[in-house]
Amino acid sequence: MSYYFSEHSEVPDKPSLISYRVHGRDLVFHSNSGVFSKEHIDQGTETLLDAFYEDMEKLKDENLEHFRSLTKGQALDLGTGYGVIAIVAKKLYPASTWTLSDVNDHALDLARKNLEENFIQGSRVIKSDGFEHLEGPFDLILSNPPIRVGKDKLYELFRGMQTHLSPDGRAYIVIGKKQGAKSAQTYLESLFSKVDLIYKKKGFHILRLQEAIEKEASAKGL
Repeated sequence: MSYYFSEHSEVPDKPSLISYRVHGRDLVFHSNSGVFSKEHIDQGTETLLDAFYEDMEKLKDENLEHFRSLTKGQALDLGTGYGVIAIVAKKLYPASTWTLSDVNDHALDLARKNLEENFIQGSRVIKSDGFEHLEGPFDLILSNPPIRVGKDKLYELFRGMQTHLSPDGRAYIVIGKKQGAKSAQTYLESLFSKVDLIYKKKGFHILRLQEAIEKEASAKGL
């Protein structure tokens, strides 16, 4: 697993093709050795996408104006891998504009290929270590974060979400219960005014983050 959230992957080439059907849409993803969940769409990502769709459809019923502003805005798939989250979300909400970011060159090559394979236009792929080369702000941020990088790096990503989320934006992340979901939620509550556990399934927790606390206040632990 040395390739996980690493810049380069030096493993034997073993391409594969993943067929995936979601909400009536048939998608195809090129995968290969050296990327996370290379043989199938991982359960954490599936759970995140299910929760995101359910929450956005609920928002559409409750506040159509806010729903439209989010789904027509700038969106980020942080740690995109071979592009599943952004591609599915773009198919669900075609007016959104997606940035797919990762630090793994091999994953980014696959993400570009999958954008083309699934006829996705108007999205961009950026190599970035966390938020290093990302400008924002983003109206939506979705991420299945790389838990194995350790707490320091993970919490750095959370702080990046805080500073790159638009004032009315929403961020959605998935974290396994056994991977520190409770402690991660506690930390996120120091960064965001609203942190809601909106979905739980088979040990995966989906958190929705809103309204970033001012940096000066959060730095003081308020």
